[in-house]
Amino acid sequence: IIANVVSGNGTNGVFLNGAGAGGCIVAGNFIGTDSAGILALGNHNAGVTISAASGNLIGGSNVISGNLADGIFLTGGASGNLVQGNVIGLSAAGINALPNGFNGISISGASSNTVGGAVSAARNLISGNAYNGIGILMVTDVLNTVVGNYIGTDVTGTKAVPNTLAGVRVQACSNLIGGVTAGSGNVISGNGQEGVWLVGVSGNVIGNLVQGNLIGLDATGTNSLGNSYAGIGISSAAGNQIGGTGSGARNVISGNGALLQTIGYVGVFLIGTGTSGNLIQGNYIGTDSTGTLGRGNANEGIYVQDVSSNQIGGSVAGAGNLISANNARGIWLTNASRNVVQGNFIGTRADGTSALGNVWHGIDIDVNSTNNTIGGSAAGAGNHIAFAQTIYAGVRVRTNAFNNLISGNAI
Repeated sequence: IIANVVSGNGTNGVFLNGAGAGGCIVAGNFIGTDSAGILALGNHNAGVTISAASGNLIGGSNVISGNLADGIFLTGGASGNLVQGNVIGLSAAGINALPNGFNGISISGASSNTVGGAVSAARNLISGNAYNGIGILMVTDVLNTVVGNYIGTDVTGTKAVPNTLAGVRVQACSNLIGGVTAGSGNVISGNGQEGVWLVGVSGNVIGNLVQGNLIGLDATGTNSLGNSYAGIGISSAAGNQIGGTGSGARNVISGNGALLQTIGYVGVFLIGTGTSGNLIQGNYIGTDSTGTLGRGNANEGIYVQDVSSNQIGGSVAGAGNLISANNARGIWLTNASRNVVQGNFIGTRADGTSALGNVWHGIDIDVNSTNNTIGGSAAGAGNHIAFAQTIYAGVRVRTNAFNNLISGNAI
C-alpha cells in the first residue's frame, strides 16, 4: 500500500485485520491529510489499525496525522509488527502539529511489536498528538519495544511540539523504552505532562525497562527541552528498572517541570500504593549528557512519596546516579519506608568532586519516612553528597522520621 492519499474515510484509513493480513507494507502514504501533508482530512477512526495480524511494516515516510482517533492502533493480539520511519501527529515537514485526536500510537491488546529502530531512517517522529505520544495500555501488552524515536519534538529534535499528555504512557508489563545499543535511545522531551509515565494499580505494572533515553533535553543532549511535569513518573507500579549499570543504559533526565514548588515537577517521581521494588540506577538527573553542566529539573531530582522498598543507586560499579543542579532537593523521601539510596553522586559533577549543587538539601528525609538506608558499610555503598546551596544540608532528617540508617557516606 504505497504512495496513496488515504483520508476522510468513515472508519479507519488502513485496516489490516486478521491472521491473513500478514507481511503487508504500508509506505509513503498521506493518511489523514491532504496530498501535501499540510491540511487535516482525518479518517474518523485511526489512520492505521492492525488487529490480530502479524509481520507487517508500517513505515517508509508515511505521514499519519489529522485522524480523529489514534494515528496507529495495534490491537486484537497483533504481534511482530514494525512501525518505522513515520511522521505521526505533525505535518509532512515535521515542524507543525497536525494532531491525531487520541494517541499518536496506541498498543492495546498487542505484544512483541517494535516502534522505531536504532538507525535514523527507522526513527518515528511522534509529536503534537491530542493525548499521549505512545500509549501501551493493557497490563497484558508485553514485550513491545519503543526505540530511537523523537517523541514531543520537531524533526530536528531541538524544538518542542508537545503531545498534550505524556510522551510514553505505559500501563503494561515487560516493555522496553529505549535500549543500551547505539541509537536505541529515544528523545522524549517537550511533552505536556510526563516524559515517560508508568501507571499501575497496586503494583500490577511490572518489569518495564527505561534505558538510554534523553528525557527533557534536546537531541544534542545539551539544551533543556523539558516535559512539563516529570521526566519519569512511576505510579503504583513495581519492579521496573530505570537505567542500569552500563553507560549505554543511562537515561539523562533533566530540565523537566515548570518552575513551581509543586509536587510532580521533578526528574523522577515514585508515588502510590504498590510502588515497590523499582530500581533507579546509573542515570544523570539534572545535568546535560556529559554530567558537567547544570540542566536542573524544576524541583527535586527524585521525589519519593507513600512507597516502600525501592532502590536508588547501588554498591556495584556504575549503579550510582548523578543527581545534581536540581532546583530544590536532590532526593526527597516523604512517608516512604525501607528504601535504599547508595553509591550516588548528589550535588557534584560526574567526576564526583566538582561542584554542581542542588539548591536545597542533598537528601531530605521527611515525616513518616522510616527504616530507609542512606549509604551502608559495603564497598561502594556510600553516597557522595555535597554543595547544597546557602543554608541547606547534605542530609536533613525531620521530625517523625525514625530509624533511618545514614552510614558510610562522604557528606
